[in-house]
Amino acid sequence: MDAQKFEVGDAIRFGWETTKANLSLVVILTLVAAVATGIPIAIAQGFGPGGPVLAALFGPIGAIVSLVVSVVAVGLILLIVPGVIFSVRYMFYGYAVVERNARPLEAMAQSAAATRGAWWNVSLFGLAILLLNILGALLLGVGLLVTAPMSALAAAWVYRRLTGTGSAATARPAEQPAS
Repeated sequence: MDAQKFEVGDAIRFGWETTKANLSLVVILTLVAAVATGIPIAIAQGFGPGGPVLAALFGPIGAIVSLVVSVVAVGLILLIVPGVIFSVRYMFYGYAVVERNARPLEAMAQSAAATRGAWWNVSLFGLAILLLNILGALLLGVGLLVTAPMSALAAAWVYRRLTGTGSAATARPAEQPAS
């Protein structure tokens, strides 16, 4: 299987196995990200019309933190069809920043290059993790503590698969060691 091909099921399986193996860490990190995103927004909403200066300060802070946590959300601003195209094409923006220390425009170019030729497969993967996270949200939001990090890990696996980076362990789903 070449670097441009991957199976959605393999990506989801990798995310699930890695999440299970590190469950306490991913739950803690997910809670920290949710709190870091939610506190400024909650403060801004709490002040509302009574404290316009503080609301104006904390609203953008919350938006920026939220954007950093999920850069793909920019795609939602662009409406449905262009937003979907944008989201799929730049889905791996954050991974390029982290793994390659790329600047924003470089990271966008690297993400676009990674998805070139695999757009439909990446789209199907994105739909699969969206549905998984909707399922997690339907479980009173508690399921997101597992599905959100699982989705991020699966996306990292897909990114590494598409870019041909990483070790052999990241090129295929994690296997259970023989006991």
